[in-house]
Amino acid sequence: MDISKWGFQNRNLVYFLVAVLLAGGALACYQMSKLEDPEIKVKLAMVATTYPGASAHQVELEVTDVLEKSIRKMDNVDNVESYSFNDLSLIQVELLTTVKDDDVEQHWDLLRRKVNDASALLPSGANTPIVQDDFGKVFGMFYALTGDGLSDREMADYAELIKREVVEIEGVDRVDIYGERSECINISLLQDRMANLGVKPAEVLATLNGQNETTYSGYYDNGDNRIRVTVNDRFKTVDDIGKMFIQGHDDDQLRLRDIALIEKGYEDPTRNEMFYNQERSIGILVAASSGSDIVKVGKAVEAKLAELKDNRLPAGVDCHKIFYQPERVGDSLGTFVINLIESVVIVVFILMLAMGFKSGLIIGISLVVTVFGSFLFLQFAGGTMQRVSLAAFVLAMGMLVDNAIVIIDGILVDLKARKDRMEAMTAIGRQTAMPLLGATLIAIIAFLPIYMSPDTAGVYTCDLFIVLAVSLLLSWVLALLHVPLMANRRLHPAVENDNSGKRVYKGKIYAILRAALRFGLSHRLGFTLTMVALLLLSAYSYRFLRQGFFPDMVYDQLYMEYKLPEGNNSTRVANDLKEIEAYLKTRKEITNVTASIGGTPGRYNLVRSIANPSLAYGELIIDFTSPDELVENIDEIQEYLTRQYPDAYVKLKRYNLMFKKYPIEAQFLGPDPAVLHRLADSARHIMENTPEVC
Repeated sequence: MDISKWGFQNRNLVYFLVAVLLAGGALACYQMSKLEDPEIKVKLAMVATTYPGASAHQVELEVTDVLEKSIRKMDNVDNVESYSFNDLSLIQVELLTTVKDDDVEQHWDLLRRKVNDASALLPSGANTPIVQDDFGKVFGMFYALTGDGLSDREMADYAELIKREVVEIEGVDRVDIYGERSECINISLLQDRMANLGVKPAEVLATLNGQNETTYSGYYDNGDNRIRVTVNDRFKTVDDIGKMFIQGHDDDQLRLRDIALIEKGYEDPTRNEMFYNQERSIGILVAASSGSDIVKVGKAVEAKLAELKDNRLPAGVDCHKIFYQPERVGDSLGTFVINLIESVVIVVFILMLAMGFKSGLIIGISLVVTVFGSFLFLQFAGGTMQRVSLAAFVLAMGMLVDNAIVIIDGILVDLKARKDRMEAMTAIGRQTAMPLLGATLIAIIAFLPIYMSPDTAGVYTCDLFIVLAVSLLLSWVLALLHVPLMANRRLHPAVENDNSGKRVYKGKIYAILRAALRFGLSHRLGFTLTMVALLLLSAYSYRFLRQGFFPDMVYDQLYMEYKLPEGNNSTRVANDLKEIEAYLKTRKEITNVTASIGGTPGRYNLVRSIANPSLAYGELIIDFTSPDELVENIDEIQEYLTRQYPDAYVKLKRYNLMFKKYPIEAQFLGPDPAVLHRLADSARHIMENTPEVC
């Protein structure tokens, strides 16, 4: 099969296809969806059930245990974790990592049916269980809304305004608000007045129940018109509530304000609060729709926020970026372009030294065409530009030039051997097409297990195989079609033959290579044993390498989880976080600190853990001046926090795909709670006395 000869016979078609690859690849780079991470489904759901008035032990026996037994009947469930608190039951359901993304929603539907079936067995005081399965939604744009001198109600109104405007932007899928304090009416009964006036608490409750409800009042026919009848008795102010007559005391004309103090306030304790640099704020989380270009969506969101600030938001109201994915994606793309240019320059420079300027230039051009053409095919395959696909290109750089090097070297050898020029251009392709294809397929198959892996890690890295397969096959095609055409126009090497007509290999490089080969051949046994020893030494040294399936992300930001034992309230958490923030702000390498009390604001990044909601939990999102400063200071800060807050779980975490809450977990099973507590305490003591555990 003479592919190179066919290329010469159809050179105009080949040049056209190369132009299509370049132009189409550039257009694909612009239009392709750009993300920070590949889109994967988080196979985790939570079942939340409230049981007001019940102790943690009651919740466990009457709610958690009933639901958990029903849930465990499902197939493909990897792990079920339950947490029983006073008044609340939380059950986390995690599917096997091998469950296909397309089947996840079907499993959650089955989970809802199992929970619904078990709901009939719950006590009458327990509310309907709620299944939350949207943990996979990534809010790539996370803002903190602050307002100097504004009340919480005004801040909430402006947050709702921003939400309404931003959600209408094309490419925006969802907007959530975090940290909004819920308003309420606090009615404090005055016991002495109630006793003096003879009012019972049950009478007050009967008065309040059913008020402000919407009831059907009917219609009135007036000739040809049908008029809706309304009862206008809804409360509009706090004073309206105070004017209510207490049931059973209509003759006394006793009003609610006579026996109670009525005030407008906020729910206490507040379930979720947020502060940006110690200033109360509201979190606004924006999620882009699937398949959209996060960079373009980010620009549209920024333009809308700037428009609102200029026209509709008062002075002092600002939106601060806490985590802004479009910026990070833009930086990643910029870094990729720089790496691509550096790779091409390095490859061309080395090849110029080894093979000559023109040969290196030809291979460099082939490399660029391969990369752009791969982008075109990647877009057709529904791929996206993200950290995995871009890393695949950088990884493949060294392999993409192999086929072109073989072809160019063969052409140079034949030209210097005084072969016919057309024969020299096509002979090497005819001889090595199948061997090169075999070598290319072997390189592709080496990455096939990644693509075939059914678990989450395989889904996350599957673009690695697609990019490598497309780019390597394209490099093989271009090496046989395009490289000979460029070589025919540019390569005219000088011929160096001896008297017998054979090529003469001279120069320092050939002399060094010749000496090395002669030494190896003359010391076969020693050379072989040395290689075996080096192989064994490499295998032994592997144990000293730091183990980790995925490295930490190179961010200038980390987050700190702070957890007190259950029973502590949010006031203690808030005070401790203020102290920690004050300490962090004294460090020159830290720029901004965002505090969240009661839970995690949202999954603004795919590669971070989400905490269970709790009044005893808080976290800080800490910005550093640079990633290097973060790495340099994280251990020192961790040591200080562990020493200052010994009764709390304080952990600084970097962003990593393996975002398990705890890297090491131990579980003890048995019928006796006392024995389980002793075993747990013993394990904790061992862990606390291990130097590697912070």
